[in-house]
Amino acid sequence: MGNGHHPTPKKFKVLGTISFLEKENISHFRSRVFRHFGVNHTQGNATDMENLIWTHGFEARALTWQALAFEAGVAAEVSWRMIQRSMGTLDYRKCVACRKGWVSPSTAKKRLEAATVALEKRPTPEHRHDIRWSDEVHFSLGPEGRTMIIRKHGQRHCPGCIQEAREPEPKHLKRLHAWAAIGWNFKSNLYFYEVPGNTNGKMSMQVYRDEILEKAVGPWLAQGDQFILEEDGDSGHGTGKKNTIRDWKERHGLRHFFNTPGSPDLSPIENAWNTVKQYIAKFPSWTEEELRGLAIEG
Repeated sequence: MGNGHHPTPKKFKVLGTISFLEKENISHFRSRVFRHFGVNHTQGNATDMENLIWTHGFEARALTWQALAFEAGVAAEVSWRMIQRSMGTLDYRKCVACRKGWVSPSTAKKRLEAATVALEKRPTPEHRHDIRWSDEVHFSLGPEGRTMIIRKHGQRHCPGCIQEAREPEPKHLKRLHAWAAIGWNFKSNLYFYEVPGNTNGKMSMQVYRDEILEKAVGPWLAQGDQFILEEDGDSGHGTGKKNTIRDWKERHGLRHFFNTPGSPDLSPIENAWNTVKQYIAKFPSWTEEELRGLAIEG
């Protein structure tokens, strides 16, 4: 924790004292508490706002600077820049929220079980060098919404700084779809595809076989590459017991496994897409052809 305007122990004492007095319904003046601990009025206001952030998490972090002051009970009419400077003394700043989907208890249990089994099979990083992690990615023709939140340096992945992902309705988006795979000392090309009948990019078995397995994976096998293909559990990847995708894999001798259900973040390629999307985000708008080129460049 940065110590900001005054030492961290003093800050905890101020917050702890005020919290106790409020919990016990003891009448008090915050200004007197601030003076008792040698904290001036401006520092005290910043401490009040920090207390709100600690108490209410993401909801408070997503407030504007002025709304944060209002909700914290800072009565003075001050500009947002003054509030920003005051919070800056405690090392707070505005940044884009990280995004994370919600994980149910049942999914969390499956994730732990799968991770335990995977670690038993491949206990060291070297045991995973033959895995090629695959995934589809969807690029929107236009900027995607992100919430600006208040946080300190080093708090990027704290629970209160993470925005739960709520994607817009597919019908409202025009997207470009691609597939790729990465592994130890390996990175594939981007293989673009379209699925007739939908715009959200949900893979069909026919498209997966014709556009991905035949054009990307098949040539790797033909040239003698030794690898195991990791896939997510999408039905288009042939998760059923009998289908054309399973037949193709058996016929070509493709070794593969499906990732833990509902856990795409357990695959390293999920983080690899961040670099590509951050590169694309530098450009304000694009045509479909420009977006394809930017994705390849990124």
